[in-house]
Amino acid sequence: MKAFSTAMKISSNCLVLRWAEGVVFRFGIMPPTEAVTKEMLEGKVHWAVLEWATMPKYQQVIIISDINAKIPIINVSNTAIMCDVAKALKETIKN
Repeated sequence: MKAFSTAMKISSNCLVLRWAEGVVFRFGIMPPTEAVTKEMLEGKVHWAVLEWATMPKYQQVIIISDINAKIPIINVSNTAIMCDVAKALKETIKN
C-alpha cells in the first residue's frame, strides 16, 4: 500500500481503493476498443491491471503519516461482481 500511495502522491493523482470480502484492491480498465466494448455488453469484465491485498476489516481511509497521505477506500461489498472478484483473489492465497 505504501508504494501505491507514494507514487500517487508524487504525481498528484487521486488514488481510490475498493474493499469487499476482506480484500482491498484497485484496477485499471482496458481502453474501450470495439471488441472490449462488445464483450463488456455481454457481461465480461476487462481490466488492464489489478492490484490487491488482504484487509480483513473495512476502514474508510488508509493514512500514511510519513508522506501526509490519506487514501480513501470505497466499500463495494454490496456489488456482486466486486464480491466475486474479491472471493476469487482470496482463493489464490489458498492454492
